[in-house]
Order: sequence, then structure tokens, then C-alpha cells
Amino acid sequence: MASVADTRPALRFVSPTASRELALIAAIILVGTVFTMASPYFLSVNNLVQTMRAGLELSIVSAGMTLVIIMGGIDVSVGGIVAVSAIVIGKAYQAGLPVYVVTPLGLLAGTALGALNGFVTTKLKVPPIIATLGSMYIFSAIMFLVIGGAWISGLPGTLSPLVNGWLGFVPASALVIAVVYAIAWVLLRKLPYGNHLYAIGCSEQSARLVGINVDRTKILTYAFLGLLAGVAALLYVARLRN
Repeated sequence: MASVADTRPALRFVSPTASRELALIAAIILVGTVFTMASPYFLSVNNLVQTMRAGLELSIVSAGMTLVIIMGGIDVSVGGIVAVSAIVIGKAYQAGLPVYVVTPLGLLAGTALGALNGFVTTKLKVPPIIATLGSMYIFSAIMFLVIGGAWISGLPGTLSPLVNGWLGFVPASALVIAVVYAIAWVLLRKLPYGNHLYAIGCSEQSARLVGINVDRTKILTYAFLGLLAGVAALLYVARLRN
């Protein structure tokens, strides 16, 4: 029979990070329980679907931000990238371009702006927080210069099914999130690229010594975040068009 002294050390295997995650899960369950008791509509299917749709863009961008954070970077300009990409999409629609042209333009705009952040942080040696903070103001200025604070109206509902549609009993927005997260999981767990991200995040100098192309990996990661920001912009336009 194992003694109490034998079982007590097992508690030491719970890391501080795991403890924080468990505390967060417990807090979410507690808040959800309180809201469920306060209103019978909180856990309704309609409310959960609408909540998911409202956070669709954030859910997608957070997958790319996770990769950036793992490699020790940060990007505070992602909101500006979404805004500029949305403007490109809106102006392209207003110009009468078809959806199969508008969609690549939006994705290309986001990818280019993300790669620009990666270039500044790697080749120009600007710290990520400073580089992306500066680009955030630049992207915001571009947004106001182009649209002057006015809403781009008269956009078609071509992409609306990706946000508001259903595939059987499953909301289309849930499938979009699942696809994005599946891609991020494959990148992190099934490809050498994921190991490179962890290596760079642990020690950039050591990663260089073992032959990892640190600069290329960083630029690609920021570009991927920009690509997801472009996807978020497409869905944003589809969700809030008027």
C-alpha cells in the first residue's frame, strides 16, 4: 500500500502554467454557471452561435498570433492589418471585381502587410513591439486617408454564407474556425516548421547555431499571421456589410 508520503509528490507535477490554465477553465465554468442560472437564454443554441460569429475574426487571428508568440514575437498591428485588408476588399467590390478576384486581393494585402512587419523586425533589427506599434499607427492612418472615416456601403453578400450559413446542423463559421485551427495544429505538431518556432522562442542564437534560418522563419510567421488577418477581413466584410 502506498503511503501518504508517496502520493504527495504527485502534486508537484502540476506546473505553474497548467495551474493557470486550470484556474482559467474553472473561472469560465463558474461564470457560465452564474449566467445560465441568471438567464435561460444564455446556453441556447442561438446565443452560442451568435457569440461565436461575433468573435469569429478574433478566433482566426488568434491562431496566427499563437505562432508569433511561440517564437518570441508579438504583433500589435494585426487590427490595422484587418482594417486595411477590409478596405482593399470593399474598394475591390465597389470597382465591380468578381469574388474570385476580390478574395485573393484581400488575402494578398494581409500577407504583404504581415511580411512587412516580419521584414522590419528581422532585417532592420527593430524590436517587434516597437515595429508593430509603429505599423499599427501607419495602417490606421492609411485607413482614414482612404475612407475618411466613412463606411464602405453597397457590398454584395457573396461571402455571407461563410459567416451566417449552416452545413447541416453545424454553423459554417464553426467549420471555418476548425479548418484554421487544424492548419495551425499541423504546422506546429506535424512539420519541422513548428519545431523551428519553439527553438527560436527558446533561444534564437541556439536556433541559428543548429542551422535554422531564423529570419526566414520569422518573416514567414508574420506573413502567415497577416494571411489570417486577411481571412478575418473577408469574414468581417461578409458579417458587417450594409
